[in-house]
Amino acid sequence: MLGSVADQIRTVDLDRPLQAMNVHEEVEGAVREIVRHLILCYNVQINKVKMKEEKENHIYKNVKAKKTIAYIDASNIILSSQRVQIDIDFSKLKKYLEDKFRVSEIYYFTPNLKSTRIDNEALATLKFKVIYKEIYYENSKTKGNCDVEISHFVTKHIENNIVDSLIFLSGDGDFTMLLKYAQSKNVNIKLIPTDVKSTSKMLRHNFYDKITYITRIIHHIQKEKPAMNT
Repeated sequence: MLGSVADQIRTVDLDRPLQAMNVHEEVEGAVREIVRHLILCYNVQINKVKMKEEKENHIYKNVKAKKTIAYIDASNIILSSQRVQIDIDFSKLKKYLEDKFRVSEIYYFTPNLKSTRIDNEALATLKFKVIYKEIYYENSKTKGNCDVEISHFVTKHIENNIVDSLIFLSGDGDFTMLLKYAQSKNVNIKLIPTDVKSTSKMLRHNFYDKITYITRIIHHIQKEKPAMNT
């Protein structure tokens, strides 16, 4: 509508006398100014529309799609699950996380042990992103804590505006400040530790309403036990 009016206005020759229009000579100048004003308003509006479209396109191109990501502290979850005799089927766990929380990526942090290499490679085929921590020995003990690696990935994903919801599988209280930081950045969090006993008091105190224990979802993720021969 605006374009068609402006096209008609543009056809007026502003330098031509307006006697043919039977307009009195005294108002000829005023008519010209009105027409010029209409054309100017039209151009201003068109420029505003163009600027708005360019801004929206720029914003769209620079906004990254955010995701719900799960982070698994393998040592913490596996050891605490074994203590309560839970054998996790990680393919079932993956399906549960995808169905329940719409998880798009799962990061699995584990020490690089020969004894678990086959299991970890199997997880990689299930599209888990397996992050290895190289082990070392100190005071005759094997060290392979993944706290630094987990904190690094979570922080990087938050700072790069990649994650808007995180599912955290660990009961380790050392992650309390990390999870508080995530909340301060408006990232939604959900904790899935194994059970109350294996969950730090710090986590239970600060995130009591964000916790679902593995013992309560065991029917979704437990490996099926082989049938007993009769």
